[in-house]
Amino acid sequence: MGAENAESTASLAEASDVLRSLYCGTMSAEFSYLETEEEREWFARNYEAIHREPIADETKRAVAREMLKSQAFDRFLARHFGKDIRFGAKGAESMMAFFYELFTVAASTFSRA
Repeated sequence: MGAENAESTASLAEASDVLRSLYCGTMSAEFSYLETEEEREWFARNYEAIHREPIADETKRAVAREMLKSQAFDRFLARHFGKDIRFGAKGAESMMAFFYELFTVAASTFSRA
């Protein structure tokens, strides 16, 4: 929680709850590897701002469908080509949320151009 975003009236318990929900829940981010403090602060500010926006139920369902499709495709490749090539995307299904958002934003941005 960046200093510029902190509420002066927030208690330590409230700040702890906010930080716990941001960094200890089912979704989090690792950015300690970034080289400069400026980069880490920028990432933290933007990550925290994004977390404040609720995700629509339809978006959650769409991302879940894409993740399931990814798992099904992985199983298909393993079943049909398992002896010929070695392929596996185990765990990479979570990237489907990133790709879903990337392509959605790109499509809406470029369709307006």
